[in-house]
Amino acid sequence: MLAKISILLTGISFIVFGRYLLFNRRFYQWDLGPIDMGSYHWVFGIIFLIGGLFVVYEETKIIIRDKRKGQSPH
Repeated sequence: MLAKISILLTGISFIVFGRYLLFNRRFYQWDLGPIDMGSYHWVFGIIFLIGGLFVVYEETKIIIRDKRKGQSPH
């Protein structure tokens, strides 16, 4: 069950990062400073959003399927 939750959190972090890149051109990293993502930053944002949504959808579908079958989360 912990693996499923970690995959779900990874998908959510992809969604958050994709939303950030969609609206912001510069990415601020604490050790490297500002990183300019270029004029197509919105493309990277859309890719991360779609990937994150896919991961969250698939993992949620698997969790719901297992709950309906009555399988143990272990």
